Amino acid sequence: MLDVTERDETDIAAASRGELAVLLVSCDRYKDLWPLCTEMMHRFWPDCPYPAYLVCNQAASISGFRTIAVGPDRGWSANLMRALEEVDEEFVLLFLEDLILEQPVSTKRVAHLFNWLKGASGNCLRMNPSPPPDGACNELVGIARKGGLYRASTVMTLWRKSVLSALLRDDESAWEFEIRGSERSDEFVGFYAAHDKTFSFINTIARGKWGRRALRRVRRLGVDPDLTARGVLSHMAEWKGRLFEVRSTVLAHFPARWRRTIRRILIG
Repeated sequence: MLDVTERDETDIAAASRGELAVLLVSCDRYKDLWPLCTEMMHRFWPDCPYPAYLVCNQAASISGFRTIAVGPDRGWSANLMRALEEVDEEFVLLFLEDLILEQPVSTKRVAHLFNWLKGASGNCLRMNPSPPPDGACNELVGIARKGGLYRASTVMTLWRKSVLSALLRDDESAWEFEIRGSERSDEFVGFYAAHDKTFSFINTIARGKWGRRALRRVRRLGVDPDLTARGVLSHMAEWKGRLFEVRSTVLAHFPARWRRTIRRILIG
């Protein structure tokens, strides 16, 4: 992933100044996914010019990645807080180990978005519109307004490291961070979301098991993943997950300032 022969000049400049790192946030309970996740990153983003780190508990050897071993698992946010102390770059691009790339990544687009965020003195940029921006900015990105859902996102998101660190609490899961961290993020300006998708990926794991649809999509990539570590969701659990997706789609149609309140009513 770090062996690159041809790069855009803006990519070289960003990488050489040590400003951005790719951070694959995981723990050893999910190490069965590392070979698949990193293989697809190599396949679909072979010219990535940024240093890549894997957050894990015990030291591991993963081609193209420097591992940050944080020791005993203390939870997603606590592990990430510890890992960020080992990252020298000012910005990080968050990846999760259960999000598997399935189409080529445009390094030029990533560099364009990153250079825009840096030039705007921004703090956070969701590189996929999930949810889309709720305020106008320009043809490339929109504003993620205060009060919006998932304003603090863990999914394919560019973060200013200092702001991400300020929002993390060591007792929260990734899901809890996206909910509570979004509320805390209202203290900050400079949050954005891209209008168009930057990364095409498969969300593979739900409730610790493989999704059935996700498994079919992964196999279409020519890969037959190891299922012994976690198994496959039941049909009922799969349908419950689809209902959650429908609910999220419905929420996206409400004005941004109402979404958190409506979500609390629906979920608690």
